[in-house]
Amino acid sequence: MSNTAKIINFPANKQEEGHEIVKADLDNGYYRVANELALALCKIKLSDRESRVLHAVMLKTYGFNKAVDWICNEQLSELTEIKLNHISEVKQSLFKRSILLKDGRKIGVNPFVSQWLSKKEKTLNRVFKNPIQGKENPKQGITKPYLGAYNKQDTTTKDKTNNIVSKSSSEQPSSKRKSKPQSFKIFFDNYPSHRKGGTDAQAWKVWKSENLTEHDGELATSWLTQAAQSNPDWGVLAGGQYIFGITKFIRERIWLTPVPQPTIQNIDEWDHVRNDTSWANNLDITGNE
Repeated sequence: MSNTAKIINFPANKQEEGHEIVKADLDNGYYRVANELALALCKIKLSDRESRVLHAVMLKTYGFNKAVDWICNEQLSELTEIKLNHISEVKQSLFKRSILLKDGRKIGVNPFVSQWLSKKEKTLNRVFKNPIQGKENPKQGITKPYLGAYNKQDTTTKDKTNNIVSKSSSEQPSSKRKSKPQSFKIFFDNYPSHRKGGTDAQAWKVWKSENLTEHDGELATSWLTQAAQSNPDWGVLAGGQYIFGITKFIRERIWLTPVPQPTIQNIDEWDHVRNDTSWANNLDITGNE
């Protein structure tokens, strides 16, 4: 008998097995990510769906040199292969954690990574409604979160529980009216007067309902200062036609969006207006009338 070797021909590459070979190449497009943002992405804990939607938003914005853009749910579903009816839920989760931000219908990544919330912080920020409201159970009686359960038939335990409730209520400190932080007052003073709506009562009401902080007030004031320098319509005493009402400015957190550019289309004309000092020639610096 003669010994013969069986020759097996292996495929040269995956394409012969029906798989396409995909190689990432900068020539096919790329986008830049700030180091601080990349570091935040390394540390933030995201679910599988949150991670896919976040990277899809980065691709559709940073990939086209945009901070925010209108991206429909169908696009996100196609990019992430997440079912369409789950996209809105994932987006809302990222909005609540301040990882994504809204600009009207447009969305984008929040560049203030210090505002990103972990899942634990998001849970702690939820408002627990009716904390002492009990649920009646025919077998176990009434259950209260901090008192446990007692049986309806046990009147002694019921009386003791009522005494504990009364004592607990009397020991609770009376709610104090929340005072306006200094950063909010400065922000309100720097907002264009013709869009304030009069007093700061309504603006403060919206500010409280949005649970905004001192840091938000500082960011909003900084945004207004830069906007007024870039576009005179945002000046305190200006009467710009396209300035947001202050309540909309607060609800939509406009200070997280790019600063508006001058309304004058000709930049050379704008530079001429900004650098024009001819008005100073009419001043009498000697003090004589």
